[in-house]
Amino acid sequence: MADEKKSREELVCELERLRRERAEREKLDSLTAGALRLIKSQMPTHELLREIVTLIARGIGFEAVGLRLREGEDFPYFQTKGFTEEFVRIENSLCPKGSHGQPALDKDGNPVLECACGMVIQDRVDRNEPFVTEYGSIWTNSNTDLVTQRPQLLDHIRGNCIGSGYESSALIPLRFGAATFGLLQFEDKRRGMFTPETMNGLELIALHLALALSQRQAVEELRLAGAQLERRVLERTRELHESEERYRDLFQYSHAIKLLIDPETGAIVDANPAACAYYGYSLGEFLQLTIDRINTLPRDEAMARMAEAGSARLNRFEFKHRLATGEIRDVEVDSGAVRLKGKRLLYSIVQDITERKKVELALKESRERERERANELETAKRELERNLDDMRFIVEATDLGIWSNEMPLNKMNWNRQVKEHFWLAPDCEPVLDDFFNILHPDDREPTRLAIERATTERVPQNTIYRTVAPDGRIRWVHAQGRAMYGEDGQPVRFSGITQDVTGMKLAEQALSRAKTGAEAANQAKSDFLAMMSHEIRTPMNGILGFSQLLLGKAADDESQNFLGLILDCGERLLDIINDILDLSKIESGKTELESCPFSLREALQSTVNLLKVNAESKNIGLFLGVDSKIPDILLGDPGRLRQVLTNLIGNAVKFTEKGKVLVSVSLAEEPTASRVRVGFKIQDSGIGIPKDRLVKIFEPFSQAGASTHVKYGGTGLGLAISKNLAELMGGAIQAESVEGEGSTFIFTANFGLAAKPDQAKPEAQPITGSAPRELNILLAEDDEISRLLAVKLLQKQGHRVETAHNGRQAIEKLKAGNFNLVLMDVFMPDMDGIEAVRAIRRGEAGQDKTGVRIIALTAYALKGDRERCLAAGMDDYLSKPVKAEELYEMLRDCEERKQADFS
Repeated sequence: MADEKKSREELVCELERLRRERAEREKLDSLTAGALRLIKSQMPTHELLREIVTLIARGIGFEAVGLRLREGEDFPYFQTKGFTEEFVRIENSLCPKGSHGQPALDKDGNPVLECACGMVIQDRVDRNEPFVTEYGSIWTNSNTDLVTQRPQLLDHIRGNCIGSGYESSALIPLRFGAATFGLLQFEDKRRGMFTPETMNGLELIALHLALALSQRQAVEELRLAGAQLERRVLERTRELHESEERYRDLFQYSHAIKLLIDPETGAIVDANPAACAYYGYSLGEFLQLTIDRINTLPRDEAMARMAEAGSARLNRFEFKHRLATGEIRDVEVDSGAVRLKGKRLLYSIVQDITERKKVELALKESRERERERANELETAKRELERNLDDMRFIVEATDLGIWSNEMPLNKMNWNRQVKEHFWLAPDCEPVLDDFFNILHPDDREPTRLAIERATTERVPQNTIYRTVAPDGRIRWVHAQGRAMYGEDGQPVRFSGITQDVTGMKLAEQALSRAKTGAEAANQAKSDFLAMMSHEIRTPMNGILGFSQLLLGKAADDESQNFLGLILDCGERLLDIINDILDLSKIESGKTELESCPFSLREALQSTVNLLKVNAESKNIGLFLGVDSKIPDILLGDPGRLRQVLTNLIGNAVKFTEKGKVLVSVSLAEEPTASRVRVGFKIQDSGIGIPKDRLVKIFEPFSQAGASTHVKYGGTGLGLAISKNLAELMGGAIQAESVEGEGSTFIFTANFGLAAKPDQAKPEAQPITGSAPRELNILLAEDDEISRLLAVKLLQKQGHRVETAHNGRQAIEKLKAGNFNLVLMDVFMPDMDGIEAVRAIRRGEAGQDKTGVRIIALTAYALKGDRERCLAAGMDDYLSKPVKAEELYEMLRDCEERKQADFS
């Protein structure tokens, strides 16, 4: 609230200042307008000067206003009001013609200056040339503030003006072009009477007055010259030559810029030296020019203006004239017809008004900017008022508490909402003790420290604390505050807002409980999947393993066929289990992609070759096309890429009875220096997908229809897994299909770029030595069927096997015997495989057995199971159901190690 009040007060002050400035400008505008009216009037010059001084004296409120003309000019006149006798005495003493005593008085008894000889415009008293006009106005507002281009004048100004009792003084030359006609002088005993705006207005009046004096002088010259010429023509023709000579002298030696122009041709007949100096041409050059050379108007328009000028005694125009240098200047031309040597000519007097135009334009722009600023401030005021109304509405609507407390803290200045947050009545006057007494005991000290930091260390307060009602109810309050400091750096006020966040805190607590429950449910799901994986894979291990063993011993074709069917069904069931586990891992975010170099074309070709056998058995074509622009060696996960391709190409082959399957691979976009985006399209001519099923085709357990499942089988998980894997690879997947005509599946994936690896493979080294290939193997397995199967598979290869039913028994047998290899189940009673391996590595089976090779043999196949086994100290990992080829491959590695030890 304090900030709002402060902002309103600042705005009111700013508006008041603008009103004063506007009133000052309006007074200056009125004064300028009045002066211009007087200047444009036809009153005699003597009366004009008197009225100008009187108008300024009354209109602007100075104590003394004076007008001085140069001595020796046509109008050596001055009028002055309000000068002190001391000031007049000092000024008159500087003049040789002065009284050097008591000042002269006018008819009203006011002291008057006797002449202008003593005026100082430079840093010395010059009695012979009182007006040196190369400098601008001189003005001062105090004993220390002097605005001039010649600081040396300060002492004289102080001596003559400020020393005589005046605190504000100004001298403004009446200057136009190269001519100086006099000075305007202003004096006042008050300080600060002059501002840049005031001086601009007074200088504009001085400029117009000087221009008027110049024009009146020119007009008088024209009038006198015309009168003399006409009188002599009437009186005596013989005196015409003398009149023309006098006219020539008046034309030639005037300091005003003058031209004689032939209105019929536009030729410049004559130019005085002031004109030559101004335009930059010699007289000879001038006489070769026409008026359109210096006037920027088109020739036709310039000639029309000359015809207009010749129709009256005197016309005034504003033109833009071009100098010899090419510079364009604004000029005011007074032009009238004269007759010389029997020829009618135009006599033109040119005044440069470029600077006046600039001043007028600057003044106009300044006024426009001030009007715009005033409008902006008025708009800002209205906007502020609207914002304040909106803020009040928001505060009421959002139950926002506002507080602003003076330092040191004692009495608390709270609005209604803060009192509600602290369980207080709206009419109570809270103090600091109320604040801490209502806080929850556990929040008092942290809140006190936060306030202390906010008021001493300039750290904003941002705390959440609890307030306790008399009946024990709890309210959570969020407080934000900031201290304001005085000029001495000490805090003077502590202000801020409070908001009831009880609902939010309760929601956070409920969300935390829900999150905990969800995490527990997710863990339960993971535990369930792990258990199901173990419990399903363990019997599957026996079914598949014994089917493989019996398949080679079947006596007749029918038995081999039945065993083959059992093995095929078991593998299909294992594929379903793997799909379910794979989808579960992806959805739980536990799937991580590898990033290794691989050949894209080899991965594509191997996948197509694997599926081509099934395609050829159905007599359909399977074709692969790869864009040559795709780099061959990429960084990515080739296994996951093959999984997606196998699902999509396998489905295309499965659902196509005739025709072909096309696999095309191309760039999805231009590659960068480090990444390539590849597009894969699988197009078939199969049964297609109905429109109502197409939108759900990538959802788990979704297929083209019930009849499709009956005819073709499958779980409906392959496309859901492919969609998730494509997104993990930074791409996307989509399907297009026409029922009865075929389907097209398109997916994209991002890969990194890698250097092509060395394709040379090291030659196999022959195994030397005569040591036997048989291994002594310790098998730790608690499941009887899995134990029997493993023993049969190992003995079939000629190895010696000893078994243990749990981890503790395995440690004892390893301690008592010598074994080349330990096959360790993970999940066993009494002591599981993980604990047993750690014990072995610690030396509990003997220090000489700590390095024995141990392979995990387990039905756990979820993400992290392999890593957990290797982290416990196992050397390798086999998941159940155990494939005989994988087991024999690991045994061959152990055999090579054993023979290397013998050699």
